[in-house]
Amino acid sequence: LPWLGFRTYNLISVSVPVIHAASKMNTTFNMVLWENMTEPILTGREQTGVAKIFADIDYAKTGTAQKTVTASWQGTDFLRFSTEAVLTPFPAPFPMHVDAINLRAFPTPGLSSYEVYEWTHYPSDVNVTGAGAGANCHVEWLPGRANKTVNFLEMPTQFFVINALASLPVVRTISCGASTTTLVLRNDLAGVLPSQEASADLAQPQLPGQQGQWTRSDDVVPQMPVIFGGLPANPKDHKQQSPLYPDSESVSVTYKTKASDLLRYIPVELQLLKPEVTVSMSQNRHLPWLGFRTYNLISVSVPVIHTASNMNTTFNMVLWENMTEPILSGREFTGVAKIFADIDYAKTGAAEKTVTASWHGTEFLRFSTEAVLTPFPAPF
Repeated sequence: LPWLGFRTYNLISVSVPVIHAASKMNTTFNMVLWENMTEPILTGREQTGVAKIFADIDYAKTGTAQKTVTASWQGTDFLRFSTEAVLTPFPAPFPMHVDAINLRAFPTPGLSSYEVYEWTHYPSDVNVTGAGAGANCHVEWLPGRANKTVNFLEMPTQFFVINALASLPVVRTISCGASTTTLVLRNDLAGVLPSQEASADLAQPQLPGQQGQWTRSDDVVPQMPVIFGGLPANPKDHKQQSPLYPDSESVSVTYKTKASDLLRYIPVELQLLKPEVTVSMSQNRHLPWLGFRTYNLISVSVPVIHTASNMNTTFNMVLWENMTEPILSGREFTGVAKIFADIDYAKTGAAEKTVTASWHGTEFLRFSTEAVLTPFPAPF
């Protein structure tokens, strides 16, 4: 992919054929997409409203025909499908224009209500360069599990998505196969469709199909994909549902820089108090809201005054995290400028602590200090 420095990633989409009632558009609804790279997840969610989330996606080919796809999250397999299909190159590409719609939803910062709720249209131009009809097709959610459910501890941010999809019976396989394509995502044609949650138009004879039953609710946290439910919201006590960080270890370095250079990156709504940059790493361990998992973050911040409110505070210029899920919640719930990086925290002996940040093998930051951590008799 040129826009990713010619890198590769995999995606899995789950879609259904629909008519969008308000616009009368006969199209495909993307219920959910999984991708195994954070950057396209962010752009897809924020720019075009595609309900993308993270998964490890393995695509295995055996011989010329057997193709198997396995999706997992943190070691939990949740989807496997396969087909036998021999790809035959076409003598010339077969052009197609593909339409799809998405339900774009974002929460109000600090609250559990919707700030954005809209339907987006995201077309693409596809050239099919090869294809093969499938045989011996097989699809299974939560493979190998008799009860076909996954719990919060296994997949804390996706269990409701997986359980909903796993509850849908596979009555019969209609089609399967494989193809090769080149495509252009038509951002220039993307847009917002009219919204009509409970349209009576679907009952009219000229609009075939069965009307959907899902409607939005403030009883769950509004984070895409919203149609499968989600974590319970508590609008009466927002502090109660705030994420808990019970065990964090941090390393930081503050340095002085040239004010004239730093001010180029400080928004006009802020007053820079001192030309000092703080780089801090936190290892956040045993997080209940992530099924007691751990992730690392690096923040780059400066001391400022927010002019309109006269607030003396810290401005987070950028944060890196090594896990997609807190990146999504931080960007969408509180507007923190989080992006992905691999973050290594190495401790040598009792004092030496070194932090290294990289992206796909390219190291872009390293800082270290010698500091002996002394426990306090009581929390400060």
